[in-house]
Amino acid sequence: MKNINIEEIRNSNRKSKSIVDIPKPFMKWAGGKRQLISQIDPYIPHKFNKYIEPFVGGGALFFYLLPKDAILIDNNPFLVNCYNTIKNNVHQLIEELKHHKNESEYFYNVRSVDRTPNFLEWTDVQKASRSIFLNRCCYNGLFRVNSKGFFNVPFGKYKNPKFLDEKNLLAVHSVLQNVEILLKELYS
Repeated sequence: MKNINIEEIRNSNRKSKSIVDIPKPFMKWAGGKRQLISQIDPYIPHKFNKYIEPFVGGGALFFYLLPKDAILIDNNPFLVNCYNTIKNNVHQLIEELKHHKNESEYFYNVRSVDRTPNFLEWTDVQKASRSIFLNRCCYNGLFRVNSKGFFNVPFGKYKNPKFLDEKNLLAVHSVLQNVEILLKELYS
C-alpha cells in the first residue's frame, strides 16, 4: 500500500483539493458538511492559528482543511472513542474491523452487545470497531440511541459497505497525531 504524504496534501492549494481526497471522514454523520464544502470554502480564512471544531461529527471540514494545530470536540462518547482509537491504536482497530461481516443476523448480534454487562469489559478498540461497523452498515449511517442509551438503528442492507477502509484509517491516524480530541458532555 502506497504511503500517503499528509504534508503534501496539507500544502496543496485548497482549490485543487477534492472532498474525496484522503483522508476523509471515516464515519457517516447526520449534519455532515461534505456536500457543502464548496459552498463553505469561500468563507474560510486561508490562514489561521488554531482550528477548533466544537461538534466534529464526521469531521468533513477538518479533513478538508487538515490544520496542523487543532482541537476536535464532540459530546458523543462513542464518536470521541473512535477518534482517539484511530489516533492511538489504528493497527489494532484495523485488525478488529477485519472480523466483521455484512450480514443482518451478525449486525443485530453486534448491535445488541451494548445491552449486556459484557460490553463494559470491551476495550476501547473493540468499541470503536463496533461503532464504525454499525455506522457503515446501519440504515443511512445514522447514530441513534434509545432512552436507555442503546444503539437502535436497523440494518441497512448495503451490498458492500466500506467499514474497513485501511488506507483512509491510516491517513486519518497520521493527521490526528498532533490533534487534541475532547469529549464535552452537554450537561456538565
